[in-house]
Amino acid sequence: MGYYLVYIWLKTIALLPLCILYVFSDFIYIFVYHVIKYRLFVVRQNLKNAFPEADEKCLRAMEKGFYHHMCDVIVETVKLLHISDREVSKRIRIKNGEVLDEIARQGQSVILLLGHFANWEWVTAATQCCHISTLNGQIYRPLRNKLFDRLMLKIRSRFKGQCIPQKQALRVLLSHSKEGLMTIGFISDQRPRGISVDLYVTFLNQRTRCGVGAEFIAQKLNAHLLYVDMRPVRRGYYEIEFKEIDITGVEGEYPYTQKYMAMLEEAIRKYPTYWLWSHNRWTLHYRKKRRNLKS
Repeated sequence: MGYYLVYIWLKTIALLPLCILYVFSDFIYIFVYHVIKYRLFVVRQNLKNAFPEADEKCLRAMEKGFYHHMCDVIVETVKLLHISDREVSKRIRIKNGEVLDEIARQGQSVILLLGHFANWEWVTAATQCCHISTLNGQIYRPLRNKLFDRLMLKIRSRFKGQCIPQKQALRVLLSHSKEGLMTIGFISDQRPRGISVDLYVTFLNQRTRCGVGAEFIAQKLNAHLLYVDMRPVRRGYYEIEFKEIDITGVEGEYPYTQKYMAMLEEAIRKYPTYWLWSHNRWTLHYRKKRRNLKS
C-alpha cells in the first residue's frame, strides 16, 4: 500500500513540466542544505581532499552548486515517470550514438562505464534515441529501503532497460550473451563491496579502491568498453559522447578501469558541482553533529 501511495504521488508530480519542477528543486535545496544539512560533513571533507589548492570561498561555491544540482537530479529522476521521447531527445543531445551501432555490426556487445555525474539516471532514456537494436540494461546496487528500491526499479525500467542486480551481473550477462548482443551500463565510481581483487588508483588526490567488475565481465563476454562522457549544457540539458578508453601507456592489471577512473576525474575537475560528493567514497568516519558544521 505504501509503495502505491508513493508511486501515485510521484507520478502526479511527474505530470508537471520541468520548469515548475525546478521551482520545487529550489525549495528542496533550502531544506536539504540549510535545514537538515544532508551529509554536509562528508561533502565538505570530500571537496577539501579533492581540491586542497582551493580556498574556502571556492569550496563553498562548489558545495552549494553540488546541492543545487543534486536536487535537480531528484526532480529530473521523478520526471522520468512521465516524460516523452521527444522531450528526452530535446534535452539530451547524443553526439555520436552511431558508435554503438557500429560496434554491434562488428559482432560485439558494449559495456558502458559511467559515474554518478551530471544526470546518470537519464542515460538509459537517452540511449533509446540511438535506436539500438541490441538488448539494453544496467547494473545496479539494490537500495536498503525496499520501497524506494522498488520505485527506482520502476523508474529505471520505464525505457525498456533491464535492471540487473550487481551480485547477479556475471551470471545474468553470460546467460544473455547466448541470446544476442547487449549494451550494458555500469555505474562504477562507488566504494566496491565484496570483491576479492584489490585495485587502487589515485583518484581526486586520494588512494582509492576500485571496482573491476565491468572490465572482468567485458573480458568474459569479449565486449567493447566505452566511457560515457555526459556533460552539462545548461539546467535540464545535457550532452552525451561515447568515448573510446585508450589504455596506451597504462601499466598494471585492469588498465581499462584505471583509464576510466582518470577520464572520470578529468570530467569532475572540469565540472566539480556535477559529481555525487555526498557519497562516502573513502569511508569517512564522522559524528553527525550539526554544531560542528559551519553554516
